[in-house]
Amino acid sequence: MQMILEGQLGLSDIRFAPHSFKGDQEDEKEYDDIFADFCVYDMTLHRQDPTAYPAVRDVMGESRHCSEHRYSFPLREVIDAVREYDARPVTAVRSVPVSGILLHEGRSGATLISNALAVAHPESTQVISEHPAMLEALQACDKIRNKHLSEDCDNNKQQRLHQDVVLLLSRT
Repeated sequence: MQMILEGQLGLSDIRFAPHSFKGDQEDEKEYDDIFADFCVYDMTLHRQDPTAYPAVRDVMGESRHCSEHRYSFPLREVIDAVREYDARPVTAVRSVPVSGILLHEGRSGATLISNALAVAHPESTQVISEHPAMLEALQACDKIRNKHLSEDCDNNKQQRLHQDVVLLLSRT
């Protein structure tokens, strides 16, 4: 957990169960039973050469650690620890304030636009293209409906998951 807090491990993916977003749980905004996978990868590869590493999976593909040594934690525990750690007055990890998200479909030309934004504003822009955790968070209720044939997926809980994934991805 300390390696996550200090920014040494990056979010690589999330996993959820068919019941993770049930609407009958006590807290209407809290999801349940979601795990986050972390590994060591170097996002500066993308900053240095976005054409060679256009998506996060390309960056992770260069990491032996991601292919052999992922760590899995309950996402709720990670988020609570990150919020507490980031609230400290002095920390080496900083969060890029999220004022907007450019979400795009791969192979549509949007990668070129997002990379141009990153080059033009390197201090205020972070490009995380086609991150598996972001895609899983956005598709969670659709997957539960289609794969598990369940309509019991609370959109507020899915939204909370998406916010938590963005929080983890905005840390540098």
